[in-house]
Amino acid sequence: MDLAPDAKFVYRVTATNQMIKPAPIALRFSRGESGTFCDKVSEVGVNVGSDKLFPGGEAPGTSDRNSVLFRSAVGGAAGLCSFGNQDAVVPLAVPAWIDARVESYLNKQGCVGQSAANRRQPKSYVNEFVTFKPYLKKAGGAYDWKAMANKQCDTQVPFICRVPVEIVCDAVGANQAPVVESTDVTPTSLPGSGGAVKIVAVGADDAGLVKVSVTVSVGGAAPYTRDLSKSADLGVTASGAKRSRWEGTVDIQANPTRTPRTITVNFDFADGENAVAGVGGAGAGKVQQAVVKDLVPPQLLSFTVTPAELPSTGGDVTATVRASDNFGIAPPTLVYTQPDGRTSGLRMPLSGGSAQSGEWKSSWTIPMNPDPTPKMYSLKLTLADVDSNVVAGPTLNIKVAGKTAGPAMPGALPAPTIPRRPPR
Repeated sequence: MDLAPDAKFVYRVTATNQMIKPAPIALRFSRGESGTFCDKVSEVGVNVGSDKLFPGGEAPGTSDRNSVLFRSAVGGAAGLCSFGNQDAVVPLAVPAWIDARVESYLNKQGCVGQSAANRRQPKSYVNEFVTFKPYLKKAGGAYDWKAMANKQCDTQVPFICRVPVEIVCDAVGANQAPVVESTDVTPTSLPGSGGAVKIVAVGADDAGLVKVSVTVSVGGAAPYTRDLSKSADLGVTASGAKRSRWEGTVDIQANPTRTPRTITVNFDFADGENAVAGVGGAGAGKVQQAVVKDLVPPQLLSFTVTPAELPSTGGDVTATVRASDNFGIAPPTLVYTQPDGRTSGLRMPLSGGSAQSGEWKSSWTIPMNPDPTPKMYSLKLTLADVDSNVVAGPTLNIKVAGKTAGPAMPGALPAPTIPRRPPR
């Protein structure tokens, strides 16, 4: 009785983690031995060990579920005399308990449990042994163990033979860059006061993603980077890549500018072998942020007109406004009312400082007053900032004196008196 040289059970795990179970090995009882056992032995077989390392010491045979009988292969006890002029070969399949133990090992530590990074090259290792004892059943019904001259049979423990269980892990091939499945940024618009933005990314990699990060650019400010946290493993793809979902939140501060701005979110998916897949440009996440609504009205510091009185000949006057605002003042407006009730608007230009704190001036000429009665002109000021917060300023008057009368003209001299002669 013998085994094929270097007999072993080989489990193969493919690159996609499919397990291929081993084929049976061959136990051979040569026809040269049959004459020795003719009419003396009714049964030849092996008693296969259970998950307790070694086969039991109980009598083997047809009633033992762990026995493999040569008798069934040679057509009964009488056949042991000749084997039909050929060797008897019986397939010895791997026991079911080995299947279960190997599968558990693969999932926890072996090929399946290892990252793709550790499987770039094929690997093989021995994980278990299947043990068995050859036996003979004599014609009288007694059993006897039979030693087998094979290097896989232990000479230290009589009759025990071991068949190695080898696991071969196929290489998964060269590392591939991560695959980006989806990215999401919500909400896509924010008020000027700012708020939280939720970021979600889903990707896959043959070795599994180890990091997903985002680079956030807010308007013209310097960008900053945040790492997302893995929130769920999502199984594997048809090609065996491991899928996962990553999430995070970034807080966007109030918009300090007076124009709406765009927040851009770029993504980087990285595996454990320094391969990175990025999402940017047109694929980047975008959030539009409005401006902060200003509720603070402008502050009027002073409003003057000089001179406030003019002679009847009229002359030039200048109106001056000094004011400030947290975001900026629109050019102040004046309502100019003439003595006859006609009005006109006047927008004052900035003459110094800035829209946040500055001075505005306007000058014009008031005509002469031909009447003896003074004439009054008025200026009504209105201040508004860039968010239309309005402050009504005071009304200033400009007085133009009336024209005065000249000195009185002298009257006609009386006619000279001619003395009259006395009557004669």
